Formats: sequence, C-alpha cells, structure tokens
Amino acid sequence: MCGAEGKEIPIPRAIELVEDRATKRPFDPKHRLHARVKKEALAAGLLCYPMGGTLDGERGEHVLLAPPFIAEEAQLEELTTRLAGALSSALAAIGVAVAA
Repeated sequence: MCGAEGKEIPIPRAIELVEDRATKRPFDPKHRLHARVKKEALAAGLLCYPMGGTLDGERGEHVLLAPPFIAEEAQLEELTTRLAGALSSALAAIGVAVAA
C-alpha cells in the first residue's frame, strides 16, 4: 500500500441465512426472513443489505455487511452486536429459538 500503514482492511461480508446448517436448507421464503432482518437492523441503527431469492430466484437469503475501510475494531464489534440482535429478533418472529 503506497504511503499507508499496512493493516487488514475489512471487506464486505455476507451471512447466508439457512434453516439447517448441515444440509444448508434455506428458510421457507414465505417468512421473508431477509426483510425481517432488515427491519430489525434498521430499528437498531444498522444499515445492512439483505436479499431474498439468492439460491434459485425464490429460495435462499443472505445479509451483506459493508463496513467502511476506516472502521475501527470497536465499531466492527458494535456492528456485530447489532446484527446479532436483529437476527435473534427476526428469527423469534418466525418461531425459531436462538441458542444463547
């Protein structure tokens, strides 16, 4: 990097929302989990980029995070905490228990 301190730069990250991790079975699209996560994240002051239909045009959901390159560790931790809360609330809304 020309004229800059060498450090790891956060890059966009995506979380795939699946009902079963072992089989990677997606949630039923009727739940619109990605939209629920977006609503909960915005309520928590977090802007994220959720998307549905990413597997086959109907099923499959993910949430993309794109922190700024200048984000500090504490800010990334806050982002993670807010997203975890949004995910927990969205999952609870469709009746999925979240392990503590």
